[in-house]
Amino acid sequence: MDNLKRNLFYFLLVLAGLGAAYGYWAWQLDPYLLGTVESRVRPVSAWEGGRIQEILVTVGSRVRTGQTLARLDMSDLVAERDVLQEQLTSLEKILAADRQRYALEYDLLQLRVSQQAAAMQADLAELNALNREIRILQEAETAGLGRGRDLTRLVIQRDGLRQSVAEQSALIEQRVRPADDPPADRDTVLTSLLGDRMESIHQTLRRLILVEQRMAMRTVTAPCGGLVVEITATEGVTIDEYLPFMTVEDTLVSFVEVYVPETQDRPVVVGQSVQVYSRRSDQYSTSGRISFVHPGFSPIPERLWLRGQMLWARKLRVELAPRHSLLPGESVRVRIVKGLDHAATGP
Repeated sequence: MDNLKRNLFYFLLVLAGLGAAYGYWAWQLDPYLLGTVESRVRPVSAWEGGRIQEILVTVGSRVRTGQTLARLDMSDLVAERDVLQEQLTSLEKILAADRQRYALEYDLLQLRVSQQAAAMQADLAELNALNREIRILQEAETAGLGRGRDLTRLVIQRDGLRQSVAEQSALIEQRVRPADDPPADRDTVLTSLLGDRMESIHQTLRRLILVEQRMAMRTVTAPCGGLVVEITATEGVTIDEYLPFMTVEDTLVSFVEVYVPETQDRPVVVGQSVQVYSRRSDQYSTSGRISFVHPGFSPIPERLWLRGQMLWARKLRVELAPRHSLLPGESVRVRIVKGLDHAATGP
């Protein structure tokens, strides 16, 4: 009986030793790695400070990218925009009236130039007639028929008319084409005359665009699709620019951050397949592929400390399979599948 008790004691002692050895081995080399599903949390703020006029969503609202979440008070910008629009309308009307007036003046000037050109042509024809008459009298005088009584008067008249034609020709040439400048069409001339008015319109347009941009900066939109998970301000509260007062979490996650403890020397390469197991239920488990391997070691997040011990680990980034059911921020277990399956040849 004593031998039986002694043998049973030794058997239990050996069994406890084996259990302790296995526990120590399992503690040193856990076949499953720990990781967390990424959490894409986007702080939302306004690009310009002001008083919140209305908040269009509540906590839990599902939003899409670019959806308006809140609006700040824009009464000052609306008033300034209305004034600028009225000013712009008035300037455009004045511009149209000035353009019409300058067009009439331009056409009148062109008509005067045409009339002067026609008058010059008439004087030129008269000059040619005087030259012929003077030539006839001079030929008669040369032939010995005597000097005509009207020759001197005709010469004086011709010289005066020639000088008048030269002056008119120079004046018309100066009006039609300034020196060393190409001829300008009607629209170019009108644009040059309306330059100041058009500059005023452009300045008003620039101010109007700036006001509309500021109005857009006081409109808060969703940076991504997802759920509104936090609102820290209420309507009527004044906020500063770029100060987050709302949080939107993207529900479409695609990666898991996995940590390999420094006590484990596992061959890990980009492209290697992994199995991802949810701690909630096996029905949410999925697969993935390693997309990035950190070249060094970094501390494991406190949430994943092993048995209360802070360890350093090598971080992996695993791309999840499409249409998985894991939730953002969920803690998972990961097992690396043997075989590279077309993986890269280096870590």
